[in-house]
Amino acid sequence: GRLRFESDFPNVKSVELGPGDAVALSGLSSDVFRSLDRPSADGVGRFIQRDLADPAPPGGVELVLGVAPSESIALASLMIGPIIVRRDEHPGLSRRLWAAVDMLEEEYADTSWIDREPMIRRIAEIMLLTMGRRVFADQREAPAEAAPSPASRPIMLAINAFFRAPESAWTLAELARAAGMSRSRFAEEFKLSTGQTPARAISRMRLTATARRLAAEALS
Repeated sequence: GRLRFESDFPNVKSVELGPGDAVALSGLSSDVFRSLDRPSADGVGRFIQRDLADPAPPGGVELVLGVAPSESIALASLMIGPIIVRRDEHPGLSRRLWAAVDMLEEEYADTSWIDREPMIRRIAEIMLLTMGRRVFADQREAPAEAAPSPASRPIMLAINAFFRAPESAWTLAELARAAGMSRSRFAEEFKLSTGQTPARAISRMRLTATARRLAAEALS
């Protein structure tokens, strides 16, 4: 079917998706998938957890969600925003991605292999790296002055420190210290990597983290 994907971080985005399209996004951001083939009166459909080895239910599947607990890639996708691979626009990446999905289904269907779990992890890593190439392709095709730089390890360390204590009143100096950089260099590299100032990005991430807590916990 057709879906509309909506996200509000790092920027408001609304994208129509078709069969075979894939989206990689951070679980720390707020995202919604809406069906374009069902009347709104039908209400919101339920997500049903199924094993990949199970046969597809009658009527087909509109959306398949999977979770890859990779902290560094989750943080990178939070800064970059959702990564979309379209079957028609990115045929090479799409082919590799769905080939990996086929391999995953085969591994889940056969429980006899003693190395099944590490094989599944490696296939998932291939899927994540394939989605990452989508970002590098954009950077390669964009004008040099417009292409963002990949986030360096010091920048990732600073953002990781923030997520360990998002309620703290972080200052630019503290973030730079977590990254092991000077304030001016940190601010410059952060803007090059994310397209945002540290203050704006941290404010948005704090609001997102707070919203998720309000939705999941019994808070006032």
